[in-house]
Amino acid sequence: MNDTPRKETGNYKRSALIALVVFISYAYFYQAGGWNQNSRFDLLRAILDQHTLRIDAYHSNTKDKALFQGHYYSDKAPGVVLLAIPAVAALRPLLRWAGVDPRSPSVPRLRRAGAPFSVFRSPRPLWVEATGSISRIGL
Repeated sequence: MNDTPRKETGNYKRSALIALVVFISYAYFYQAGGWNQNSRFDLLRAILDQHTLRIDAYHSNTKDKALFQGHYYSDKAPGVVLLAIPAVAALRPLLRWAGVDPRSPSVPRLRRAGAPFSVFRSPRPLWVEATGSISRIGL
């Protein structure tokens, strides 16, 4: 008799299938950020790009902001943004390597970077093209 344990390939296949379905569903049902998310993204970009807490350069992206002594600030708690800084800072060189300017909010550059995953998406809605909502991600 053979007492060596067998790998259950069915479990690995099932896990891979579940991961693929979850990935496709997240890629397909993407919704652009709202004022809350944009306020946090603006703060993240201000910290990484300009080394400041002022979101003056990005304040037009959101209505969730505070005006104090002539400068705009995010009115959100900074904890999530502070946790995201190391990950985004590490991701930026990879984006540059892929030909994406992380400081540019342009839709075409982000669309070009996402081209390999476009198989999983429906055509981009016209409101995204008109408003540039996806450009507010700011990575």
